[in-house]
Amino acid sequence: MRARWVVVLVVGVVCAAGGSAGAAQFWDVGPTLNIPGSVGAAWGDYDGDGFPDLFLAGVVGPSGHGPMLLRNDQDLTFTDVSGAMGFPSDQEEQDGAAWADYDNDGDIDLIVACGSGSVKLYRNDGDTFSDIAGSAGVDVADGLGRGVAWCDYDADGWLDVFICNIMANVCHLLRNNGDGTFSDANTAAGMTGLAAPSGGNAAAWGDYDNDGRPDLMVSRVGPRPTMASTLGCRPLLYHNDGDGTFTEVGDAANLDPMSYTSGLGWADYDNDGWLDCYLANSLGGRDYLYRNNRDGTFTYVAASAGMAGDASLGTGVAWADYDNDGWLDLYVGNLETDNQPFLYHNDGDGTFTNVTATAGVAGSRPNEAAMWADVDLDGRLDLFQAVGGPTSRLFHNVGYAGNWLRLRALTNVTGAATVSELPTRDAIGARVELSLDNDDSFPSGRTLLREIDGGSGFCGQNEQVAHFGVGGSAVVCVRVLFPDGSVVTHRSVPVNRQITIRDVPADRTEEPFDDIPLDFWAFEQVEGCVEAGIVGGYEDGTYRPTWSVDRATMAVYIARALAGGEDNVPDGPAEATFGDVPTSYWAYNHVECCYANNVVQGYDAVTYAPAAEVTRAQMAVYVARAMVAPEGEAGLADYFPADPRNFPDVPDTFWSYKHIEYCVEHGVVQGYDDGYYYPGNAVTRDQMAVYVARAFGLVS
Repeated sequence: MRARWVVVLVVGVVCAAGGSAGAAQFWDVGPTLNIPGSVGAAWGDYDGDGFPDLFLAGVVGPSGHGPMLLRNDQDLTFTDVSGAMGFPSDQEEQDGAAWADYDNDGDIDLIVACGSGSVKLYRNDGDTFSDIAGSAGVDVADGLGRGVAWCDYDADGWLDVFICNIMANVCHLLRNNGDGTFSDANTAAGMTGLAAPSGGNAAAWGDYDNDGRPDLMVSRVGPRPTMASTLGCRPLLYHNDGDGTFTEVGDAANLDPMSYTSGLGWADYDNDGWLDCYLANSLGGRDYLYRNNRDGTFTYVAASAGMAGDASLGTGVAWADYDNDGWLDLYVGNLETDNQPFLYHNDGDGTFTNVTATAGVAGSRPNEAAMWADVDLDGRLDLFQAVGGPTSRLFHNVGYAGNWLRLRALTNVTGAATVSELPTRDAIGARVELSLDNDDSFPSGRTLLREIDGGSGFCGQNEQVAHFGVGGSAVVCVRVLFPDGSVVTHRSVPVNRQITIRDVPADRTEEPFDDIPLDFWAFEQVEGCVEAGIVGGYEDGTYRPTWSVDRATMAVYIARALAGGEDNVPDGPAEATFGDVPTSYWAYNHVECCYANNVVQGYDAVTYAPAAEVTRAQMAVYVARAMVAPEGEAGLADYFPADPRNFPDVPDTFWSYKHIEYCVEHGVVQGYDDGYYYPGNAVTRDQMAVYVARAFGLVS
């Protein structure tokens, strides 16, 4: 059982060191799992257990089915919970699907566009889902529904949604009214060009001009380019003007008027800090890779990037760094039975290599939506390919990969006054930046960019977690620009783990606890730990910063930091490791989590001594091991402190000399004004917050 814990938290460390670059990157486990065919699908953690679950849009036909919800069983298997969760069993032609917490209640809901013209909005009620599309005002039944995409385009704290309809039908921008209903905002927002003769096939939000506001790209399915009139074929690019309106700028942006496109996806493939775009062509013509010129225009670069000649009836477009080398790769689906999909490996120099056959994703069956998610939380992204046939494909990533970091961005919902107040929701549309050089002066140096997905590609949605491959980097700096304008930066974040970052309302000025005022010496560090879900106060609203820390409390802090908050701390094994920390002990899960990650150990085979006081020397040991988890002490074997030593009361013969020096070099600990460290002093709760906040990059 303990080994499974290590897999859940840190198996990416093992992956980075093992595997073979020459072996197939993916294994198709779809046939074994017998996942049905579909057009649309979406990854989303509907039950909040940290593992992405899978929704399949309904299909009509011999192998048809109703809408299906597959719960991730955390062992590369799924359980069909559709009926138990309230989804109908009747067959229905459904296409685009996307998850989002539209009602700000802390759990994700689901919107589905149907080929019959209807729209479904399944509200998550905790133990079931209810279709409330009619009462919510989203059932815009006037076309063949296609792609859907969520985003808070007007920055009012409520997620809005764009719904595509194909052919001679109208797409819809639906504004969230904040009361459980939506209003059609096409006219008010200036969404021109959305009616006949050109419907929308897919849509994706992205801030292409870096002005802090989400813009919208819509692929088109109008008259064929071979006809005399090509009007209506060009993709639509709506620039967000910041006042609730949009301006269509596709011509000015140099988008090709001869295109006839389906799937599309934004991504910064060249790591220059600006979103580029790929559009799949649906007529067997050329696909489009547009490089962002950083001036509001784009240049077609597919040919120079090595993608010319790969014509197909493109469908799903899905970007991801599947090998964790720090460069975004691209998967493109294909609707033609006798043509292959394409997996392009980003070579890091502006070009791509087609690795479809060697990577293990080749196939000749028509495929539709394509989406990435880390299904087993091993730090390597897996690929789901919806297939228009009996079974879909799930490509499990088993190949060699570098280091990684996964980041979940949470925003306080409208009405929540403090970061510790619930509920929160995924910050769809948030811009997440990562410096491989651990430099907080963005965008200098080697900087990577992601945006939290609200629906993209073609009738699909990637998981709502920003996944970064970081190659050989061991610590990084991350910055999240939230839709409400707030910015949170964390330096020296250890890699090969998932972290959670919450936003801080710009107008919040109150202290988190009655005894931690704004001018408290460790205010920033305590606040950072609160935001990350690591610390909490007592029922009377106090933090009690001067209370000493025992070994049980220390395990709680570090386990939450490793797991990314209390909600992510895994359950302990069925049998306790230590006799004095039984399964019923209040900090049992936390102690076992730290033990599984080689941060703590017992005094003998059965004794942990949870009530024992923690000294400054011991705390340095715990924190140093946590920073290199799961290797723990072994991860420090090759570390040699610089000479001379920092403190006269910590000689190089001192038992925790190496750990203290490691913490000093990483900016975690420092001495007192007299130059001494006082390793035997007891650690207090305010000092504990300082250690953890610095070690895990929770303070700027």
